[in-house]
Amino acid sequence: MRTIDFVPKIVDDMFVVRILMDDYDIQKPVVFSITARRNDGTYLTENLTYPDPNFDYEGNVRVDFFGMSKPHFAQVINVKVNGEEIKNYYTPTEAIENTQSRYDDSIIRYNDNINLNHIELDFVVLNTGDPKLLQIADTSAWGAISERRAIIDITIPGKEEPVTFYLAKNMINTFTSPVLGLNCETQGSCGVEYLDLPDGIYDISITGSPSKYKISHKYLKTDRIRLDIDKLWVKASILCDNRDDDLLEKIEEIEYCLASAHANVRLGNTREAHDLIDKANQIIDIANNCINC
Repeated sequence: MRTIDFVPKIVDDMFVVRILMDDYDIQKPVVFSITARRNDGTYLTENLTYPDPNFDYEGNVRVDFFGMSKPHFAQVINVKVNGEEIKNYYTPTEAIENTQSRYDDSIIRYNDNINLNHIELDFVVLNTGDPKLLQIADTSAWGAISERRAIIDITIPGKEEPVTFYLAKNMINTFTSPVLGLNCETQGSCGVEYLDLPDGIYDISITGSPSKYKISHKYLKTDRIRLDIDKLWVKASILCDNRDDDLLEKIEEIEYCLASAHANVRLGNTREAHDLIDKANQIIDIANNCINC
């Protein structure tokens, strides 16, 4: 599943929109139509036909708009691909097969506080509670390499090789099963049905340019287990006279396992975390199959 991000920037005193794709190999030409506005009332729509056989983009596809100075701020207000309107969150793009697109409508202005010598990479995985989503917020200070491309590698539980995407800097990067290639054996060759992502330890890293700037974190996703626990809470009938105390004890034991698993991941003890997640799942199975529960 190809992803396309339309990201506004200020480059050399110009408001520009970078078009970032995790796969730039689009066979049939498409027309990107982008509308932006500046706070002095200037509106401008620019069109770009991609790919252009007479131009070597080298992965740097951008659309230039108007000049910027310190009193100005600007934002993207509309994006279309072959006339199809794109949202500001990932949605299927019918104009390009197996593609999801989004645009960033953040207000962009000069930031006098940027220290070009300060480069420090970091990110946070957001706890959405949704088993269908993996959201990663880039919190890096990119300094002098802010205009260079960066990538994000995600190793999914049960997989040996990571999947790689271009990183939308200082934004929330959202990943779903079609984007991660989990809907079928060949990444990106299936539809856009959103499946639950597997629970387990995700190994995530972001890498700048040059590649010496890199940071990695492990994240334990337990959203599916959490939904199973919710069902057990309902089953326990805690407000009823005949509440199931044995089931409540099992829920408590599951919670202990999850809390310990998260602690072990934070401390780098992945083997212990795997064992604890397995134990939690075993207790859930026992609770669901218990005749007296």
